[in-house]
Amino acid sequence: MGIWKMGDKFEGRKILASDLNMVPHLGKDTIEFLDKKVLTKDMVMLEFGSGTSTIWFAKRVKQLYSVETNKEWFDRVSAWLREEKVKNVEMLWYDKRLPKGVKYDVILIDDDVPVDSFVLDLYEHPRNMSIRRAEKVIKPDGFIIIDDDYPAHSGECGYWLMGRGWELIQKSSTRSQHTSVYRRKKMDEIEYDETKTICVDFDGVIHKYSKGFQKGEIYDPPIEGAIDALHKLVDRGYNVVILTSRNETIPNVEEWVKKHLGPDIKVTNRKIPAIAYIDDRAIRFTNWADILRYFT
Repeated sequence: MGIWKMGDKFEGRKILASDLNMVPHLGKDTIEFLDKKVLTKDMVMLEFGSGTSTIWFAKRVKQLYSVETNKEWFDRVSAWLREEKVKNVEMLWYDKRLPKGVKYDVILIDDDVPVDSFVLDLYEHPRNMSIRRAEKVIKPDGFIIIDDDYPAHSGECGYWLMGRGWELIQKSSTRSQHTSVYRRKKMDEIEYDETKTICVDFDGVIHKYSKGFQKGEIYDPPIEGAIDALHKLVDRGYNVVILTSRNETIPNVEEWVKKHLGPDIKVTNRKIPAIAYIDDRAIRFTNWADILRYFT
């Protein structure tokens, strides 16, 4: 996200980092909001669209992956980083001239590298083609920051995010800048339709759990048929929520579920209203006489 065009010069020479005010080309209110309420020194960030923002973000997070599609701009920002002695940025040049049939929606880091926040310049990367892929590597409590979030550029992007459990927490709009910040809602903030929600136990129903409890370790693959069945329930319009008693290791369950089921299916440790609860150790209640006979 830069404010300088290719070929620009400063006093007859190449523009240096020292010539610039290294702040993102974002709305002023958004910059202040990110600085005070979002960015932390233990964050890993993914940026689509390099520029002055790259150095500004790098000084506020632990690690930054910055993807750029213009080679000249990629080289310029890389030179700025060397000039400023910034060491925590990995610059990634992404050539848009891809083989036929390959879509431009790929993040150039492994899915095994979870990120806390994702920045997308919609002017350079229109619509939500990168959002869908980015969501797979963003942590459950992560953020998405969208620059140039004009309706003509973003299309259904914001609606798509909010329909998947994200909320708009900050927006800056001026004549020249439109920036939006989204946060993934926590489980206890999401409201579900009780008549369309199914709660599914994790251990023994989805996770094979062949050795029982092993100090909180999630050691097994999914039970055969579980992944396909849960996706079919989602396709049929049900909200599938994973229920677990692993209070201290919920983040591990969330990562496992995200890896095998994707980001659509949420995890909770509380019993939420639902039409059904699927559990390998459950007894369906009809009356107390039947319960007492069961435990005779």
